[in-house]
Amino acid sequence: MQHPAAKLLVMVAKAEQEEIGDGANLVTSFAGELLQGAEQLIRIGLHPSEIIGGYNKANTRALELLQELGEPASEKMDVKEKDQVVQRIVSAVASKQYGQESILCPIIAEACIQACPANPANFNADNVRVAKILGGGINDTSVVCYMVLKSEAVGTIKKATKPKIAVFGAGVDTSATETKGTVLINSASQVEDYAKTEEAKIEELIKAVASTGASVIVSGGTIGEMALRFCE
Repeated sequence: MQHPAAKLLVMVAKAEQEEIGDGANLVTSFAGELLQGAEQLIRIGLHPSEIIGGYNKANTRALELLQELGEPASEKMDVKEKDQVVQRIVSAVASKQYGQESILCPIIAEACIQACPANPANFNADNVRVAKILGGGINDTSVVCYMVLKSEAVGTIKKATKPKIAVFGAGVDTSATETKGTVLINSASQVEDYAKTEEAKIEELIKAVASTGASVIVSGGTIGEMALRFCE
């Protein structure tokens, strides 16, 4: 950026992102409008110093109004009290979902309170996950204090009161090597032995899971056909 006004807009956006972490689009658009307004005032004959003085007065007045609009005692609020949290997140939610804040704020507050640790300073927003399911709308939004799996189940589904669950971060299938290799097979028996070795590894894995008493497997990747056969 070479133009001084353009450089200023870049600095404003970066400062907003570093200080707040959000709102870069808003401050860039707002600053652009102020520049456009200043251009019109210059065209009708006002001196830049007069325009700057007017903007400084507007800035002072805006800060006074913000103090009046802010929720009092926010620094001492109980972050696990739902009503208090809702009051203070309305403006942030409305900036993203205008008109839907009355629906979303109580849901967001409830989800955050459930995920809040004993020490609120250690709160991590990544502990609140959003799962979008086709066919619904914002009015169908609800909070689930468990794990939500969007994928369909595979294999035989048996109802159990308290099933043991084995969770794998990766897929349940034969592992691929990092390097490529060549296998030279000279007879049908060698092909059969090669396939049996692969089967034996999958069978050993599923047997180990079954021996723990687990009846459900949750996989972070795909479940191979051979693994599914041994699961059945």
